[in-house]
Amino acid sequence: ATDGLAFFTRAGAAPEGVVSSCPTGGTPALPAAGLGFSAGAAEAFAGFTREYTNSVRLLEAGYGEAKARFKLRQLPQVVDLLQRPEGPFQRSLKVRANDPFAVRGQLLLGDALLEERQFAAAGQVLQRLAGQQLVPEDRWQAQYIQCRMDLAEQRLPAALAATTNLIALANAAQKPSLLAESVALQRA
Repeated sequence: ATDGLAFFTRAGAAPEGVVSSCPTGGTPALPAAGLGFSAGAAEAFAGFTREYTNSVRLLEAGYGEAKARFKLRQLPQVVDLLQRPEGPFQRSLKVRANDPFAVRGQLLLGDALLEERQFAAAGQVLQRLAGQQLVPEDRWQAQYIQCRMDLAEQRLPAALAATTNLIALANAAQKPSLLAESVALQRA
């Protein structure tokens, strides 16, 4: 399957849940978010990374599998997928560190580590991202993880200050849903 469509059809992913091609042509397709991040989507992404080990979409596929597994609450697998040095995500991250999928993957790793109560490791992920130029929504996500970490560790003054920053970042991102989540967290 040179375009990847047959691969995802074999994997049980619905054809309408596949991004059909890359603008450069000849690049295998990836399942889209329309698959609902089901177990089938996670397996389709995993199969893609196994079959297309040199694909330019390896970073996206590695992130896609981790995101699908996060939605399925398979948190130890998410951490492994995003941290494993020889895994598709880390291999691709080395050459595309500023790619939006690289940033989203790091944020997802921070979130998974937080959920697993590995606060020091989650903090290290956020520190690595601190020096990068992030788009407003990603800056908000990093701050949201920090706020939740502060709350989980009972650092209440830090959490309150962080939620104030979170509201400002939500406004900068111009996303009402982020503002609503920010206010809800501040009231928690």
